[in-house]
Amino acid sequence: MKKNKLFRNTAIILSAMLLCGTLTACGGGDDSTADAPASQGSNQGSSESSEKPASGKKSDGGASFDEGTGVLTLSGAVTKEDLSPYENKDEVTAVIAQEGTVLPEDCTKLFEDIYAPSIDLTKADASAVTNMSYMFWGSEAKQILLGSMDTSHVTTMVGMFNNCRKLETLDLSGLKTDSVEELTYMFADCWELKSINLNGFACPKVTKLSGMFDECGKLETLDLSGMDATNFADLSMMFENCASLKELDLSGWHTEHLFTFYSMFSYCVSLEKVNLSGFNTEKVYTIDKMFDHCESLKEIIVSDQWKLYDMSKTYEPFTGCVNLVGGNGTKYDEANNSAEYARIDTPDTPGYLTAAG
Repeated sequence: MKKNKLFRNTAIILSAMLLCGTLTACGGGDDSTADAPASQGSNQGSSESSEKPASGKKSDGGASFDEGTGVLTLSGAVTKEDLSPYENKDEVTAVIAQEGTVLPEDCTKLFEDIYAPSIDLTKADASAVTNMSYMFWGSEAKQILLGSMDTSHVTTMVGMFNNCRKLETLDLSGLKTDSVEELTYMFADCWELKSINLNGFACPKVTKLSGMFDECGKLETLDLSGMDATNFADLSMMFENCASLKELDLSGWHTEHLFTFYSMFSYCVSLEKVNLSGFNTEKVYTIDKMFDHCESLKEIIVSDQWKLYDMSKTYEPFTGCVNLVGGNGTKYDEANNSAEYARIDTPDTPGYLTAAG
């Protein structure tokens, strides 16, 4: 099952000459005047000038591009307007934040469609940032370095790395997440992502994680043991289409407010075992398509806190789980693909779940 995807907004490419305060002759102009201040530069431009990243440095901070190296250097107070001219530019080979770089309070789509293979923000000051929604949306970076930046005031990381389709590794262990409330689609569509370090990624206030890892098809392992699941409520589609995940141990997640598992593991075709023994499901109203087409799944571990009361909105949670076997030996049968079998397997109550030992 596929869901509707978020669509990339078309960015408006601002004039690099006006942004940097220079008059630059591009293409047919004299190259010697390309980096000159306005008082010395040529007034002759070309229609192609707005398509070429600006060069030169700005004394009041922002973005400075070196055409020779392809490095986009950030300094001082950075705004979205500073970075917009460099969207969709193959000429940018790296983004590096200098010491003293200050990120804006609202970082929504700040690095949208930046094609640089590497983005290094380890020296950037993020202490004033509250919103990191879609911060790297559509970036083609293979590497994004955040180090231990201060994210203690950030309240949302919705879609932060969404659609970063070339990103291969991420280390977020240095981030502070005590104020974060939502992680929806945070890593969705990171097709090449193979490794994420989330040690210390506690998120005690987070309630929504729907689609968080959707379409992370190359992730084979995930250690989420450090996350505080006390307030988790919406886990719908959280691991949907994570086709390479083989095992998930979520036994350390002690939940109290969960209300939906809709399609949580659907199309995790390599998943063989999942441990949900810490889950309290008293408030859950649907597990519809929870394990849809988990064709390699053999074992689902739960505890006596797994109690489903109202399953009126649940339809076929185990479709295609052909290798699933309950703790008492009950084998999956397509004819018994209903919420009734989402229970611990016993001689008196056949089901597809296994009691935690």
